[in-house]
Amino acid sequence: MTTNGSKKSILTQVGHFSSATLLTHLVTMIAVFLTRKFLGPLQMGIWSIMQVVLTYSMYCSLGVTYGIVQKVPFYRGKKDYAKADEIRDVSISFSMFMTGLVSAGILIYAICFRTRLKPEIFHGLLFASVIIFLTRVNNLLITILRAYKEFTLAGKQMFFSAIVNALFIALLAYSFKLYGFMLAICFSLIFNIVYMWMHYRFPIKWNLNIALIKELIVYGFLLISIDFLGNTALTADRIVIAKFLGLEAVGLYSIAQLTWNYVFAFPNSISIIFGTNIQEKYGERERIDHLKGFVSKSLTALSSTMPFIIGALWFLGPSAIHLILPKFINGLIAMQCLLLGTFFASLYTPLEQFLVAIKKQLPLLFLGGLWILFAFSFNFIAVNAGLGIGGVAASMAFVAMLRFIVLFFISGAYLFSKKELWLNFFQISGRFIYLLVLLVGLSQIKLFQNQLITDGFNFAVFLLLYSPIFFYLNKQLEIIPIFLAYFKGKWGFKPATQQI
Repeated sequence: MTTNGSKKSILTQVGHFSSATLLTHLVTMIAVFLTRKFLGPLQMGIWSIMQVVLTYSMYCSLGVTYGIVQKVPFYRGKKDYAKADEIRDVSISFSMFMTGLVSAGILIYAICFRTRLKPEIFHGLLFASVIIFLTRVNNLLITILRAYKEFTLAGKQMFFSAIVNALFIALLAYSFKLYGFMLAICFSLIFNIVYMWMHYRFPIKWNLNIALIKELIVYGFLLISIDFLGNTALTADRIVIAKFLGLEAVGLYSIAQLTWNYVFAFPNSISIIFGTNIQEKYGERERIDHLKGFVSKSLTALSSTMPFIIGALWFLGPSAIHLILPKFINGLIAMQCLLLGTFFASLYTPLEQFLVAIKKQLPLLFLGGLWILFAFSFNFIAVNAGLGIGGVAASMAFVAMLRFIVLFFISGAYLFSKKELWLNFFQISGRFIYLLVLLVGLSQIKLFQNQLITDGFNFAVFLLLYSPIFFYLNKQLEIIPIFLAYFKGKWGFKPATQQI
């Protein structure tokens, strides 16, 4: 259950953080279009592969950083602040030590095998060794802000970071292409680190407590394994495309991947707040029934609001790509197919966080292997059937749907009666079916010769037809008052030299 006070607090956090996230991604879209315009499909394909390297390098912490994500809010819920701070210090110390080793290893590898590597890969690895280290520092600071519920500052950091990143890309990627782009990433990360440290300082104590590190690895290794399997399933599309269709196809597919990342920013902002609060709430009394409101309201909010974002990109995205990025037009079908998958992907995150909070995460490990099997199998079938990157995107959307269904019934068994379980499932399914009917049906309407006007008209009709669901959501959760209160508030914040 949630009290009125905690409900208002959480919705205020959601209003602050998600608003900042959406504003951030509006600015980020400029950087994204500039990047693809300056680099083109081939260099974007190379960067996409480098991103895979960067993603997997983050696992070198062996799950210890989950101490900040999960255990710090848990112990703060128990009012054991000393334990929470100790876990924070040990997590930072061990993570930085391991990241330093990985960065040094990549640098040494690039230098030793320089003659065997293509120039783009060699220089990419040099940049990667720096980006990995800066990203770790950046991510640790962001994680600390979230764990201690400093969502307003975290939101501001995202917004200002997006502006700085866009400026660096505009200045450097235009002149130096891929290398300039990677240099812009480095400068952006440095800005983030300086900004967060200036506004939220805390005492850093180097602490490599072996006993606590072992405890955190035991706890976090299962979680990082689940995360690793999940990310492997999510990168299956790019791996299969790169293997069978080539780097240029990966570059074209980056439009679909970009859309996925952009749409997922909103539910991710909610899940970040949800994860911190659910751990803190469960830490108070460790009662599952106290979490029912968190989960059910999150599912209702996400399944009701995601269609608006999906609809905007479904109708307006193609015109924007035709106008700004004509070289990526062949990625449009993949973009729309993957868009449908974001509806389900937005819903399974709070379900996974609930299972982790009540310490029932073991099934997630088995399911992670299953998602990998499904993703690679369906993608391979799509490519061999000649369906191209559109077929791969459709396969990923189908796997996202399966993932949600399985997790919903596993989590629902702890939360709902049978009647409530099926009622919630049919409500969510009904919203998706209604969304699909509107998207496909309105796409057939072409009242104007100008495609941009047609798309704008169809989107306006979509908003009109889907708006009753949003007003129902507002009646349940008071979304509009929260957002109005946020935008009427001041953008400033108090200096943050404080003990956390």
